[in-house]
Amino acid sequence: MQRLPALCALCALCAPHGNALRDRVQDLAAAAAGKAQFARDWRNRRISHADLATAVGTAEPLAPASLEKVTSAIDAVHAVLNTISLELLGAEIGNLVTATPRARAFLAHARQLADAARFIDAVVDPDGAAKITDIDTATAFLETLGLRPTMQNVKRVLDLREAASRFR
Repeated sequence: MQRLPALCALCALCAPHGNALRDRVQDLAAAAAGKAQFARDWRNRRISHADLATAVGTAEPLAPASLEKVTSAIDAVHAVLNTISLELLGAEIGNLVTATPRARAFLAHARQLADAARFIDAVVDPDGAAKITDIDTATAFLETLGLRPTMQNVKRVLDLREAASRFR
């Protein structure tokens, strides 16, 4: 499992304040890294650059992602920061990332997008028999919409179907 460099740096900064704090922060940082591993996989192979094996469909599938996993990873990072704040400042840090109205609105929009992706996938392949990477199914769907089945449009449909599969 990879580590989160920023949280590891915090561990080192905690050393002058005692081994007990450093050890607690290291344990929490390791837990946070584990919960964020799926996001690192997405960042490394899908978001930050086009990984060839992922793009052509020969790679191991991306780690499953969900809103619950994102929230869990954010909460784990918050636990690291909150532990340090409680020990050194005697005060808790509010977890405003998922508690603010804007964050709730973002999560609501993300849920709507996930629902829309699942709905469109059900329209593309009503019986669920075709593979997500089935080009013929994507082409037929585009033709029913009156769209040209260009490689770009087919790829968009395949990407949408892959995204929908992540939200099941």
